[in-house]
Amino acid sequence: MSKLDAGMVLVTTEKFIRLPEVKLHVTDELLTKLYQFETQLVWRPVSTEAHGGWTFKASDDGKIQVFDLTTGEKRREFASGHLRSIRRMCMWQDALNAATKPKPQLITASGDGTLKVFDFEGKMLRHLKDGHTGKVMCVCVNQDEPYEDTTVVSGGQDMSVRFWSLKQGKQRALCKGHEFIVTGVCFCEGRADIKLVASIDQATVINLWALDSGTLMRTLGFNPVLRDPERKFGKAKPSAAEAAEAEAAAAAAAGGGGKKKKGGGMLGALFS
Repeated sequence: MSKLDAGMVLVTTEKFIRLPEVKLHVTDELLTKLYQFETQLVWRPVSTEAHGGWTFKASDDGKIQVFDLTTGEKRREFASGHLRSIRRMCMWQDALNAATKPKPQLITASGDGTLKVFDFEGKMLRHLKDGHTGKVMCVCVNQDEPYEDTTVVSGGQDMSVRFWSLKQGKQRALCKGHEFIVTGVCFCEGRADIKLVASIDQATVINLWALDSGTLMRTLGFNPVLRDPERKFGKAKPSAAEAAEAEAAAAAAAGGGGKKKKGGGMLGALFS
């Protein structure tokens, strides 16, 4: 076995399960979204009648600072109440109903295993907890749904992807399929306008989930055991069978004269 077919996923039984056929054009924009690691974001009002904007910065002590985007002046600072540092932030504003001037909301993902939703004055609106069992590494929010249906997606150290209701603060779906820490999540569309969520882990494996159900639709990338036979990302050592399989794959690659396929970088690794 050399690598996973793009339409299959390896499970613990070492059997292949065919996934629904979903096609996605992987663009630089999608990869950029998945690789955003900043704890700083910029908000600009969607209303044409408003001007300026704000810059939000998270500090290691869990505080959030708000700066005027135009002048750079610090306007306020408030404590998030997170027990550990903020790993990632994202902003929701109802672009679908800009005429009603809805109030934007700030979502934070923390190393304490929870997410929080704040208004611009620093008031906590909801606490998204009872989900991840380790650090929350990434978060994103859908800007294309009505507020009542808006989805927040998070990925964590526990290798899970979770869907939440922004309005209710309750978990909608628990998505399991990664074998390494999830480092990035974003919303995207497959062909035929299928609404998807993409997630990426430390082994650069991308999983595509159905937005409406959380069902795993497709996996892009290699078998993590073969990509990383030494389990460099904090997992246990491979079994004897896995080690032998990885060694055989390495020997086969060496027997091919060590020639590399065209297409370097991440895209080359995913689709070579």
